[in-house]
Order: sequence, then structure tokens, then C-alpha cells
Amino acid sequence: MTNGYAATFWPLTMCLFTKLFNYVYTGRVLNVVLSTLCIGVTYKLCYEVSGNQKTALLSARLFAYMPFSIVVCCFPIKDIFIMLGTMYAFFIFVRVQNNRKVTIWQWALLAGFLIGIFNSRGAVTELLLIFFFVYWLQQVVKAK
Repeated sequence: MTNGYAATFWPLTMCLFTKLFNYVYTGRVLNVVLSTLCIGVTYKLCYEVSGNQKTALLSARLFAYMPFSIVVCCFPIKDIFIMLGTMYAFFIFVRVQNNRKVTIWQWALLAGFLIGIFNSRGAVTELLLIFFFVYWLQQVVKAK
């Protein structure tokens, strides 16, 4: 239990990947993969916000060379997963705000991230859901 939340997702993920691949450094390899995916989500999010490919590419490059995203891959900790899930949630949130199409696959992936984050660090999921709710409430009030 961490601050009232069952923080079971990430330790179980590490145990499952270690058992599945029979390799003790699987958690580090998984963090490298998640960090690489995070660079792609950074690009997509910045492109969605700015609409400029050069700005999005620069932000992805800056994120790629950020010390946090490089150093955290050395340890099997959940921070990269939480960052990836949070950035993906904001990507979907911006797409919804811009009235862009969000596929069922993207909603399912977002739900998976939110469930994983809730079982790792619950308050982040609650904060993201509050953002979605406030935006929805604003749209309802604006429609009246």
C-alpha cells in the first residue's frame, strides 16, 4: 500500500517479464522500450498542440536527451511508465479538445494506461480524470 493505493502493478509487471524472459535485467530493457515510446508520444503530443513538424521534432529531440529519460532506464522503476501513460492521456485529451477522431484502440490503450497508473500511483489517474471531467463540464455549460 502506498498512500492508500495498492501499488501492485509495477512489481507484478517486473516479476512477470523476468519470469517470461528468464532474464534479470528485463525491467531495464522494458524501461528502455517505454522511454523510446515516450519520445514518440512527445512528438505526437507536440505536433497535435503546435501543428508544426519542426517544433514537434525539436521537442522530441530535447526529451530524448533529457537526463531523466536516460538515467531512469538503468533502474527497473515505474516512473517512465507513469510518464508515458500521462503523456498519452494528454495526447488523447488534446485530440478530443481539437475535435479530432479518437479510435476505439486509442481509448482502450488509454484505459489500460490509466488502470496501470492507478495501480502504481493512484492520484495521477484521479488528477487526469478530473481534467477530463472539468473539460466535459465546460463543454456542457457552453452548449447551454
